[in-house]
Amino acid sequence: MANTKKHKPLPISAEDFDRKFDSGEDVSEHLDESKATWRLPVSFPTWMKTALDAEAIRLGVSRSAVINLLVDDGLRRIRQRERQTGS
Repeated sequence: MANTKKHKPLPISAEDFDRKFDSGEDVSEHLDESKATWRLPVSFPTWMKTALDAEAIRLGVSRSAVINLLVDDGLRRIRQRERQTGS
């Protein structure tokens, strides 16, 4: 997406979006970036993969879901600590 600023997506019909996209026009102004997901290749040592798999089985979710939960928890703790210390 060319435009990296956060914005409210502009409404557009599916037909107009398809036409713009198919003709190579920039459609980023019509996309809600807050709903975007990214696939990132990440390497883990074997012991960590084993622990993640065990936690996934315990919770009844995918390994990816466990990783997302742990990263989310860690980032929330960092933000909370930054708010408390004023960093």
